[in-house]
Amino acid sequence: MTLLSSNIKANILTKLDDIINIEDPNWSGLGIDLKLKIVHNLCNFLKNNIDTDANTDTHLLNHEHQNKVNSINIPLKNQRAKKIIELGGINKQTNSELFNEFRKELVIMNKNFRKTFNAKNKQYCFANLSNTKHQSIINNYNKNIHKFLSSNIDKIDTTKLYTNLINGNQQKIINLPSNVSELKINKITHINEFLNIEFNNDVSIKLELYLTSEKITSNIPAKYKISLTNIF
Repeated sequence: MTLLSSNIKANILTKLDDIINIEDPNWSGLGIDLKLKIVHNLCNFLKNNIDTDANTDTHLLNHEHQNKVNSINIPLKNQRAKKIIELGGINKQTNSELFNEFRKELVIMNKNFRKTFNAKNKQYCFANLSNTKHQSIINNYNKNIHKFLSSNIDKIDTTKLYTNLINGNQQKIINLPSNVSELKINKITHINEFLNIEFNNDVSIKLELYLTSEKITSNIPAKYKISLTNIF
């Protein structure tokens, strides 16, 4: 005995065919594979956001959910700042001078950190710091990473950075037809612990800095939680 009757299956296929053949210039011009990918991602949105206590259509049309409907968020592998710089083509092999400049910046940041937060001052754990001090450490670190990236935006290998960061998630990204012939970084912005890299293909990478250890040592134990936002 099948789970669904042939009538239900036929009804589903008919409605899917109606969706695929919606008469709209922005939709009609897309290839079938891209249409199916968009439908698939919207199904995931429905699954993750459905409100069982309200009408589904009303729920989806609420203004607060429109940005989510128009975008896909994909979690990526967490990375340390030094690794992100290397993924962008700034490393010992291809640009050793600039890479050493970045490492010197890290040394200075850690040196300034040790002047205040150390065992002599009886500061052994980040959890014992005030929220203001804790946030100040993260914000200052992120500010310096942003400064380096922004100052050297023309030296970053954009394609390498993009490809290395998404690392196997290409099939999840919706690349709409556009006039983009060369991948570029539009801008890099930061606020507090967040860093955002916006590309010219409707994709942006959001990085959130956090501390990987509660113990205060000689270096700041910072890492970025990374996610990709795909606008379509």
